[in-house]
Amino acid sequence: MNLGSDLGSTYSSFSTYNKATGLVELCKPTHSESEAVPSIACLDEDDHLLTGHEAREELRDNADTTSFEAFKMLLTENRQEILKERGYDAEYTPRYITERFLEQQVHKILTGRGEEKVENLVICVPEFWNTKAAADRGRLDGRSILQNICSKFADQVQVVCEPAAASAYYAWQYRKTTGNPMKGNVLIVDYGGGTLDLTLTQVSSEGKDQEAVEIEVKQRTGVGDNHPGRIGDAGIAYMEKVIRLAVAECPDLDIEDPEELDPKEPIFWKAYTNLERKLKGQSAPGGSASSGEEDSYRLYNAVEDCIDDISQLEENEEVFTTVRYGKTKVNVTFSHLARAYNTIIRDQLDECLRYMTNYMDDAKIDYESSNNDQFHVVLVGGFCKFILVQNQIQEFFDASSTGDLRFAFDLGENREFAVAMGAALLADKIMVIRHTAPYAIGVVSYTADKRPVPNFAIHFREVVSASQEFWIGGEKPKQFINAAGGVGSFLIGYDDKGKQQHKLVIKPELARKIEAAYEKLAEDYAEKFPNASRFGLAHNLGFRMDESEIVSLLIRAVKTGTVEEIRLSSYQDMFELTEV
Repeated sequence: MNLGSDLGSTYSSFSTYNKATGLVELCKPTHSESEAVPSIACLDEDDHLLTGHEAREELRDNADTTSFEAFKMLLTENRQEILKERGYDAEYTPRYITERFLEQQVHKILTGRGEEKVENLVICVPEFWNTKAAADRGRLDGRSILQNICSKFADQVQVVCEPAAASAYYAWQYRKTTGNPMKGNVLIVDYGGGTLDLTLTQVSSEGKDQEAVEIEVKQRTGVGDNHPGRIGDAGIAYMEKVIRLAVAECPDLDIEDPEELDPKEPIFWKAYTNLERKLKGQSAPGGSASSGEEDSYRLYNAVEDCIDDISQLEENEEVFTTVRYGKTKVNVTFSHLARAYNTIIRDQLDECLRYMTNYMDDAKIDYESSNNDQFHVVLVGGFCKFILVQNQIQEFFDASSTGDLRFAFDLGENREFAVAMGAALLADKIMVIRHTAPYAIGVVSYTADKRPVPNFAIHFREVVSASQEFWIGGEKPKQFINAAGGVGSFLIGYDDKGKQQHKLVIKPELARKIEAAYEKLAEDYAEKFPNASRFGLAHNLGFRMDESEIVSLLIRAVKTGTVEEIRLSSYQDMFELTEV
């Protein structure tokens, strides 16, 4: 079977495209389990590793057991203090837990559907993993790590960014609902447990009957770095902040520094999960609240009461819910919800929205007209169900009218699963992503007076395909010709103006691979030209970027045309990042 997966920070989901019905189906691990799989693992009393729903049930019965959360967000984390505070060690690493989690959930799905294997798997990752901020932390390896993990139980694996997959599902659902192909620009705001990703995609279709719709990523930004005491910049960090505020202001507790509280402690974790359950049960009147009770609308109504000045919510000391912190009942007020939001979320969301609108201004994309059907804002991810997030985004775009076409087509309850459902469409080739390079890549050369000169092969936001070779300087006669001395330093760039760049200093592991590639080229040269000198073997340098946006270095002998390819699968192991 073909499978799409959204590996989330708090919940994960899987889906497949049913060719017989022409519908995308969410996959339950078992018939008795929900489609929203908790992204959690724990050890039982016999030290067996449980994942997903089984882990959640074990933790409800035994909160003191060893648990592992946020493993996706920690896949590329190399700061030991952050890994240690979240309970990871040399044996139970985020990579190991991620692998076991995916293996167990996929095995359940295959068993339940009577399938033997996954032929095509599309798994989605945060756009943040490809940003300059990720490069600053040496965290560009997330895609290759996941591809290697998933290759153990799937024949073909493609790693795509979450907003692009969500955009694919949105365009497909738009066609299904309206009968017309989606054309224009879609701004995906994907807010989950760990990351905020904003991606502007252009959707194109040649005709009403065309099955495959093309998605081109035009611009992207996001946040989601880990911090000591905090995972990411989204739902997890927000809810932990709410608990810290509520506990700090509880008169029955004496907490000197709430920021020092350990989220891994059972008393904190129980309070956190109770708050999470309560927030997930909130909806707008007429929406689908999980509890079905009138208090499911309380947060929505509280926001509506101060709609002219949302800052008033900070002053609302009415109790939203009560959680237990150990044996103590702790009141969580609307003020706590608002203050935590303003501390963790508001400024970063606003900054990302402004970054995207600045790009659209330069690209002359109309995002301000409420009657514009060529520009849509789509909210996906679990945290985008939160009324304060929805309110801020609609306020940013001045979406006061209920007839605003920019927000008219809402994914509703499916917004939480849009990424996985889009991934299923991509896995079955119903939708196609036209890839653009998330960063430029090339090498650094130096002038006679030792000034660095950038030589890019792939340029920022250039359209790329998996089989395409990009050579520095293009084709003859402008090709970049390198001498036999080897490759110096690599260069990656994050804008089209050459201002945001990193130099990648080659580490010994990659140097050995390059040396071996040169030796093969030299042997081939000697075989074809036995009487020629091998000294000064001239060669070109180039790069390839596959469908998962993983880069390979290409070295081509000028005279023979022979090419050696080195997959750059681990930036942390192969490079030392420095500012140019």
